[in-house]
Order: sequence, then C-alpha cells, then structure tokens
Amino acid sequence: MDAIVGVILQSKKRDQLDDLQKKLEANIDKVRQHANQITNALKALNASEHSLGIVYLLYAKSTLPKLDESFLLEVEAFAEGLDGEQTRRAANRFAFVTNRYMELCRDNNLAARGLKYLKLAIERFRKSPEYLTPLHSQFLCLCLKTKNYKAGHSLVETKIFDVDTNITGLSPKDMLLYYYYGGMIYIGVKEYGKALNFFDNALQVPAFALSAIMVESFKKYVLVSLLSNGKFLGISKNASNLVHRHVKTLCAPYVDFANAFEHDDVEKALKVLNENEQSIKSDRNLGLMKQCLSALHRRNIQKLTSTYVTLSLADIAKTAHLKDAKEAEAYLFKMIDDGEINARINQKDGMVTFEEDHESANFDSAWTSQTLDSRISKAIDLTKRLKRMDNEISSSTAYIARLHGIREEMFDLDILRGGSGRGPRNTGAGISRMMMEMWR
Repeated sequence: MDAIVGVILQSKKRDQLDDLQKKLEANIDKVRQHANQITNALKALNASEHSLGIVYLLYAKSTLPKLDESFLLEVEAFAEGLDGEQTRRAANRFAFVTNRYMELCRDNNLAARGLKYLKLAIERFRKSPEYLTPLHSQFLCLCLKTKNYKAGHSLVETKIFDVDTNITGLSPKDMLLYYYYGGMIYIGVKEYGKALNFFDNALQVPAFALSAIMVESFKKYVLVSLLSNGKFLGISKNASNLVHRHVKTLCAPYVDFANAFEHDDVEKALKVLNENEQSIKSDRNLGLMKQCLSALHRRNIQKLTSTYVTLSLADIAKTAHLKDAKEAEAYLFKMIDDGEINARINQKDGMVTFEEDHESANFDSAWTSQTLDSRISKAIDLTKRLKRMDNEISSSTAYIARLHGIREEMFDLDILRGGSGRGPRNTGAGISRMMMEMWR
C-alpha cells in the first residue's frame, strides 16, 4: 500500500496521471486485498491534488461487503475538495463509490446527511450544470427518501443539454432513474405537466429489453397524463417498438382505469381500483390513482356548469357519483377556491348557482404579460442553442461518415486540414474529397 501511495503522490502532471490510472486499474485487486490500510493511506493524500488516486482507493473500499462510518466520512471529505477534471478520468469508479454512499445513507436513516455531500459532489464533478451525471439520480433518490422535494426540484429544474458517457460515466440505468425520480419530484410539488414530460423521456430511452424502471414510469405516466390533460395521451412515437408492444399488456389495470376516466365512467374506474387495489398499493400508486378519481369527480362537476345555471347539491352528488350532498359541497368549495369554477352556494336551500367565468379578464394582468415575455425569451434562447447544436453535429466527421455509410477512420483528416497527403495516408484522400463534395 505504501508503494501505491508513493506513486499517487508523485503523479500530478497530465502524462503522469495517464500512467497512474493504468497502474491503478492493473492493481485494483491488490489494493482491495489491503482494504484495511486504505483509511491510513487516505490521510496522506490531498483531495484537490490526488483526486484520481483517492477515487481508486475509495472504489476498492466500496467493493467490500460491509462498510462502516469511516467510509462515509472519507467520501464526505473527498466530496468537499475533489478536483473535477481528475475525478472525471475515473467517472465509472467514482459513480460506484457515490452509489454505495447513497445506499448506506438511504438504508441507515442518514438520507438528510447524504443530500449535503452528494450536492457538493455533483457541483464539483460535473463539467458544467448542463451535464447529466450518475450522481443526479442518487441525489434525487435521497430527496424522495426525505421528502425534500424542494432540493430535488432545484436540481431537475436545471436544464440538461449534454449527456456524455465518456465524461460522466453515465449509464442507461442512471438516465432512466433520473427521469423516473425527477418525475416523482414533480409529482411531489404538483407540477404534473413537467412530471409527465420526465416519465415520457424515460419511455423514450433506447432499449433492447424492457426494464422495470420503464414499466414503473409508464404506470405513473398514465396517471399523471390523466391529471395533467384529462386523458391518456398514448405512448410517444419516439419510444422503441419494444415499449409499444409490451408495456400496455404489463400495465393493463392502469390502461383500463384511463379508459374509464376518459369516458367519465366513475363506477368502472372505482371497479378497476377496487379489483387491483393490492397491486396498485404495492406499486405505490394508490394515492396517485385516488387523486385521479378526485379529478374525475371535479371534471364531472365542471361539465354541469355548461348545462345548468342552478342545481341542487343532491343532484350534483348524484350526477357526479358522489356519496351525498355534503361531499358535493366540499368539492364545490375546493373548486371555487382553486378558481376551477365560479359558483355561489345557498346553504339554506342547498342550491348552487353557476356563474359565467370571465377568463378574458385574466389576460389583461401584468403577471400574464411577464409570464408570456419570459416564455418567449426562453423559446428564443432554446432555438439559438438548437441551431448551434445542429451546426456542430451536421459538420462533424462522425455524422458525415455515418450518414453516407463510410467508416470515420477512412477520412484523410490531414488532407481536410490542408496537409500534403503524401505517403500512406494519401489512400484516403480520394474518399475524403468525395465525401466533402457529397456534403456540399
């Protein structure tokens, strides 16, 4: 172990780090055999200068079946001072370490403690806030464990534009979990439209096999779709054929519930819920499905406003399939308070008078103008970014080669840069010129 620490201490320059990483990869089993000495070895290293070496030492320790408090403290100390560039060299190893850290915090009632250090690790590890990392899903998992939706909301609101596995070590599972947990965070803050978008993204991740995360995402996607849009929107055409073929069969009760919801059939929706209550409860979707039932009742009440001017509470309860007039009154109070309907309730005779909704007045407010201006500015910025990304991709050698079915290594890059093209490399010159002419 002393020899390994000595090599780490001597390796600071870029070319030395390359050699160090090769040595550490080759001797990872030996390091693991001396795991009991890692705590002392870490004391001799500085997180900001020796991040690469520390990652491998922590990785070796994290593979042990049992970990104690010392591991948590060592990861936390590293998170406070790690060098992002060095750590990204061993992104996969670092992701494994932080995942073990997250699991220990999650399973030992230390989730609130873990949030602080995972947030620090994300900020120091990612190349920029626009990069998605494996640590994102780990952080969101602890947010859900502690019901700290505010912290999770702050992270998912940061727009992601870069997904590079070579830089961050991100895996398909990490991406799926990010969208799944992120969708649950949005449900927690009742932003159902954004939750729907996250679950939809989870279903669109390319896949050769249907994962359990996709199936769970679909279940929540169906229910959130009902809350956000009043109907099941269907699976995106961008999802893989595998998702289109199998996911509805695996989630039949949810599809049946959505069909009943769309047809305003409260009785059928209740029947689906009651017959599958145990499985829905084990999916942890019972509360969400009950919210959908409540939304269905509200929708049925809303429909009455376009047909009747005055109606009794008893008739409303009967038409909306509520228990009694008292429950109908409670729904009406909540809907009036939320601005869903305009109505007056005469509690003496139990009559409800529906009034005209002056929606047009809302568009004259300063808040509406500010919101509209803000969204237009965001749309313009996003358009500029997409154009820039499109130009970068369409002019890249890899894209041009893939587009025309030619291997990238066949390009004579020296010729393209204005080189002489003499010697063995000249064999690719004709192909390069041909490809550039085709592109023009």
